Amino acid sequence: MTTGILEDLRRSVIAALAAEASVYGQKIPQKTALPCYCVYLRQAKCSKRLGNQSFFSVAFSVQCIAKEGAEQKKDSKDMAEKALEKLETVGEETLFRAVSRSVEETEDGYCVLAEYGFLAKQDREDSLMQQLHSKEGSLVQIEV
Repeated sequence: MTTGILEDLRRSVIAALAAEASVYGQKIPQKTALPCYCVYLRQAKCSKRLGNQSFFSVAFSVQCIAKEGAEQKKDSKDMAEKALEKLETVGEETLFRAVSRSVEETEDGYCVLAEYGFLAKQDREDSLMQQLHSKEGSLVQIEV
């Protein structure tokens, strides 16, 4: 179940940016259509809560790559501002709201960091304990 939620979140982040420019899963030095975004999964953490609930924290890094030229840095900053706005709330059926967003300046331009958090209930079956009995020195397993 949680794998499906993480995949929905990843697709939602990419879909939110795809309307503005091409989106890639990694920085590729050749054959990229500029301007573009490069989306990286930066961190995914899971912490257990009471019962069978877990809190997931998922952080994405989005590098904004503008067309080369005199205005490259300014165009990259404009792309970052648009991405910052688009990444506030992503998704269609399941909405994800960013718990934090920020912009960093890099050598190539700008990078947007967005972190999402959600609670998920993990389905698990409780297995019953089995009993072992000794019969003439050997163990025999009795199923419950």
